[in-house]
Amino acid sequence: ARYGGGTDFKADGGRLYLISGIDDASRLIAVDRDGSIQDLVTGEGSVDLFDVHEGKVLFAAMKEMRLQELYRLDAPGKWERFPALNEDFSQGHSLVHPEKLPFTDPDGFEIHGFVLPPVGFDPRKKYPAILDIHGGPRLSYGAVYYHEMQVWANRGYFVFFANPRGSDSRGDEFAYIRGKYGTVEYQNLMQFTDEVLKKYPQIDPARLGVTGGSYGGFMTNWI
Repeated sequence: ARYGGGTDFKADGGRLYLISGIDDASRLIAVDRDGSIQDLVTGEGSVDLFDVHEGKVLFAAMKEMRLQELYRLDAPGKWERFPALNEDFSQGHSLVHPEKLPFTDPDGFEIHGFVLPPVGFDPRKKYPAILDIHGGPRLSYGAVYYHEMQVWANRGYFVFFANPRGSDSRGDEFAYIRGKYGTVEYQNLMQFTDEVLKKYPQIDPARLGVTGGSYGGFMTNWI
């Protein structure tokens, strides 16, 4: 659902602007010469690329479950969306917003998970579900539009996904699992699955699927 690459760090006016992953979101920050850091674009979603000239910033981002849109930064924490590039798409499709489901693993790490209920969800019915695992492993999922997940939710599936140990945006201690592949992150994903089944009894445990790409494909085979 993204349109391609672009600038993700740039110096301008004595400041370094860069995109940084922080707690399941991709944000825009600025670093001054003295090392002080200022958050410019915060909150859920993904800042994907930007440009800056004489302190004026434009950026492309996926926010509020929209496809990638163009924004102007007016002040730190304040931005304006340009006339929507994808408004017709947003208005013409059923877009499911993820529900957060965090939990604590046996080692004391908080694991962040998300669940997409199926479109037209009826709490009296039973539904199949799909666990989707991200690649990397040092990448991360967030509350943004994922095309394949939205397709499944529109086809009547619960979709659940998480950032287990090894994921990005939570620091090196959380992310470093070299030599542990198939252990701690596998445990996190299985515990997450159990948590999802407890919270959503409408999921049929006999109709669970698992998928993923790249490292997520490795974990799918491992499972």
